[in-house]
Amino acid sequence: MHKGGFTSSGCTAGELYLFSMLYQLSLVKADCLAAPAGKQPGALATWFATTLSAARTQTVLTGVSSMGPLKPYFEAAAPEETMAEVGETGVKFDSIAREWRCKWSEDEDKASLRQAQALLQSHLAAIKKVGGVKEVKRTVCGSCHDLKVGIVFEKAKYDESVGGLEATFLAELGAIGGISHIETQTMTFMTL
Repeated sequence: MHKGGFTSSGCTAGELYLFSMLYQLSLVKADCLAAPAGKQPGALATWFATTLSAARTQTVLTGVSSMGPLKPYFEAAAPEETMAEVGETGVKFDSIAREWRCKWSEDEDKASLRQAQALLQSHLAAIKKVGGVKEVKRTVCGSCHDLKVGIVFEKAKYDESVGGLEATFLAELGAIGGISHIETQTMTFMTL
């Protein structure tokens, strides 16, 4: 290894690519290049630290280069030990969802579905502002006439009342002609 890099220049396309991959990995697992206890860092870790601390590298990483701010390419997955499990089934989850559902009618060219969509749209910003909400999903089935709204929360921040918005939303939904069978359900949610 040359002083400062794998090549005499220390900044070939290959070295920059290797640095970028190691940098992304370090954002997910900070100790990925750490030396075992009682050992000195290896040549790769030393090269990475040197490249990371270089002024030109910091110009790019801090977002002041002509490329502007950079966003992480990789994100750490939730550690297995922080996931909850449904009994001892092996069914693990990291989110809890509150579902609001109803049936809509074909009457008047699906007027009830249009009105329910408008109602959801009018409440959507407030729903998304509730603490712990990760995403809001809407499901519509044209054959069985289901309309479902799933509000997905971080497991630790689940709020069955959806910040107190559920009662108002369901009352307004129930006032729409052609809407029936209004129900709610809580379920675990996991992206696989």
